[in-house]
Amino acid sequence: MASAKFDTTDPAYRDLLSVVLQSGTAVVPFVGAGLSAYGHPEERLPLWGQLLERLVAEGLSLGLIPDSGDVEIDDALRRGRYIDAAERLLRMLGEPTFRRVVERELDDTGKPVPLGIVQLVAINWALIITTNLDRLIARAYMEKHKRPATVITGAETRRLAIAISETLASLDTTLAQIHGSIDVYESWRLTRAHYTQLLQDQAYMTALSNLFLRRVFFVGFGLQDDDFDFAFKTIASIYPDGFGTFYALVPSSRKGDPALLSLIKRGGWHDPLKSVRPL
Repeated sequence: MASAKFDTTDPAYRDLLSVVLQSGTAVVPFVGAGLSAYGHPEERLPLWGQLLERLVAEGLSLGLIPDSGDVEIDDALRRGRYIDAAERLLRMLGEPTFRRVVERELDDTGKPVPLGIVQLVAINWALIITTNLDRLIARAYMEKHKRPATVITGAETRRLAIAISETLASLDTTLAQIHGSIDVYESWRLTRAHYTQLLQDQAYMTALSNLFLRRVFFVGFGLQDDDFDFAFKTIASIYPDGFGTFYALVPSSRKGDPALLSLIKRGGWHDPLKSVRPL
């Protein structure tokens, strides 16, 4: 595959770079599933929609979902309401099957670490936030720095709030998997019930409100993802007049996307950066 080009003269990129390089300035990368999905199909982990489709396939093969399908699941998938689809799938498949399939599909054993993640962990971020359950960021960090990152899951909301409020320049990185770790089933936050529970957790809400007062760099999100939309709407309800300074790595072809323009207007975003290739 030919190496992709990136315009390093892009004004938004230069602005972000200068902020990252400023001593004592805390930029927090917020990483979505797109960064784990680069590479050849057989070597990469599935995006959320693909993961749900594999759960549906498992349910069909085991007779847990009718051969004709399920109207609620089909409608949720078609509309991109992945949180609702996950809720319905968990009920229909049951926890043991749901857990087994997710663990199988997000197992990175024998899969290469995507270049984007390798480049991400090469920077000494004090904190990395991700909605991903997989081990790829932690694995890449260990391979690069020869020591483990400090990992916090969304189930540890008090630790999460402390980590975000204390984000400073550091040689060590804290990895906050706010929707859980694949290795800790109790930490998974994938369904509507899970998200409702998060909204009722004061420590989690404090963590989000502190995070979005910082300079946040979104990477690996389509910015129309169900989980991204949940976080953005939650923070918008706390800060209705706008909040923070955001950067996002997105395909240049989406610069005129109405959804992105709306985010820029509502959230005080800089113009989206150009991506190295379509997400």
